[in-house]
Amino acid sequence: MGWTYEKAGVSLARHWEMHSVAREVIHELADELGVRLMEGGFTRSINLGNYEITLHTDGVGTKSMIAWSTGGLEVIGWDCVVGNVNDMACDGFVPIAATDYIAISNNDADAVGKVLKGIKDAAARAGAVLLGGETAIMPDLVNGVDVSCTVLGIRKVRAVGKAEVGDVAIGIESSGLHMNGYTLARKALLVGTT
Repeated sequence: MGWTYEKAGVSLARHWEMHSVAREVIHELADELGVRLMEGGFTRSINLGNYEITLHTDGVGTKSMIAWSTGGLEVIGWDCVVGNVNDMACDGFVPIAATDYIAISNNDADAVGKVLKGIKDAAARAGAVLLGGETAIMPDLVNGVDVSCTVLGIRKVRAVGKAEVGDVAIGIESSGLHMNGYTLARKALLVGTT
């Protein structure tokens, strides 16, 4: 019997319920402010004349546990930026700026420096200026390191249609696990398949 998210301690039903709650809050505030949100596949954006902007936030999740134990901290900095850039690119946005959030369990400046090198390298590759961020040392809350980024993207206003019969989808094979699925992958690979 193989591993599932449920067996790994993650309820996908509750996860999607949390997304629904967040969506309600987002739309409630937009309505209160009189702001029209444009909905993409991975992002929401607002109109600024001839342009739309989006802010996209994501983190590396439990991949940081593997990076912490193996010393591969530059990788999670890189993946954090790239994961955000990939999501906004799916909606046609070009990244222009990024910020980071690094929470760490101790005063390990070398570890933070490695994460930041990965963030800097990925931001440079994407053409996004790194505007700064936050580093928090929280031994009572964090075990190891947690990393997230927010990326600002821009695109010209354009008419976007819905997918229709006859449209072509292009799929590119993944080079492996990047940011998502590590809770399940860790359980399946490190504990076994029973």
